[in-house]
Amino acid sequence: MFLNVLKRSLIYMLMWAITMFSFYLIVWKPNVEEIEALGRQISINRKSLSMIQKQIKEAPEINEEELNMIEKSLDLFLARIPAEVDLPDILERVRELGIRRHGLRINSLSDVRSVKVADKKGGYSKAIYRLIAEGDFRGMVGFIRDLESSQRLISIESFSIKARELDLMFAVLYCPIKAEVKSDGETR
Repeated sequence: MFLNVLKRSLIYMLMWAITMFSFYLIVWKPNVEEIEALGRQISINRKSLSMIQKQIKEAPEINEEELNMIEKSLDLFLARIPAEVDLPDILERVRELGIRRHGLRINSLSDVRSVKVADKKGGYSKAIYRLIAEGDFRGMVGFIRDLESSQRLISIESFSIKARELDLMFAVLYCPIKAEVKSDGETR
């Protein structure tokens, strides 16, 4: 009888030990690991927060005057980027530049193609034109130089000069978005 009681007690203790060990492996240990991982993440977040607070304290403050100067610089830069609706005016200025300032005779000015260019910061379009003109060598070189140094974003793609004829491919970079109208009526 004593052996039966002892045997039964050992079986109950073994069952409880297996139950407790299973509870430890299934419930307790994963929670402890998760708590430790969360503790490490909290520590990392606190360090990041303190670094951000330090950088904010050390960052230079921009006053109203500097902000206005930056906005004016941005507006001046954006004024150089034409909108798609400005392309006919730009082409007319190119034609007038060749005729009036450099004495060229413009035989043709035609649209070759438009290309959308995308980069990481956004996109713009590039319209490529072909211009054929006649005139003296100095006028042609001066015309090309003035196009390259234009206030607008114009680039020379290729050109050839034969006798008194200029065959020029140039690109106008423009923003494909239509011009916005500010509250004071000025287009942007």
